[in-house]
Amino acid sequence: MSFYDKSSRDGYDAQDMELNEELEEMLLRTPPKVQRHLQHRVHDAILLRMKEETTRRCYNFINAFEKCVNSYLPHQQSACFPHRDAMNDCAHEVNREENYQKWRLMYLRGELLKMHEARMLAKVEGFKREAPSSLPSLKSDYAPKYADLMEDLGTKPTGNIVNDDLAGMEHIGVGKLEKPH
Repeated sequence: MSFYDKSSRDGYDAQDMELNEELEEMLLRTPPKVQRHLQHRVHDAILLRMKEETTRRCYNFINAFEKCVNSYLPHQQSACFPHRDAMNDCAHEVNREENYQKWRLMYLRGELLKMHEARMLAKVEGFKREAPSSLPSLKSDYAPKYADLMEDLGTKPTGNIVNDDLAGMEHIGVGKLEKPH
């Protein structure tokens, strides 16, 4: 699955020219000391993204091949060649030069960051919809509930815990609260 197919077209096309223009603009706005490191980081990130996409799209083929390999002895693996070929064909479809260039252009234009931010925002909004309604008020009503619990147990809360849960306490060191002597 490490095969990265070249484009079926020869020579430069419109996408190659567009990518070269974006790369030139990026090189103009990036300090020379950072350019090479940045190019390597971008390349590695795109390859990782393509591997993830390959795994996502070809999961059924990978699963079928794994089951086949696990069901035959090592000298009988030729029975799994059709599954292997199907898995490799699926990987070849994902790992094309056009896809690599598409991801690279998205990175250079900042579209990848915007897409990531939109996905994160959608996740946060989803979590907010699923959160119980009492969650936002949990912190503010914690002290009175704790005071009531202490009274139920027969002890009196120290300070004015209903209004200020840190009443009568002073800082001793980093993050430690202690009652004055």
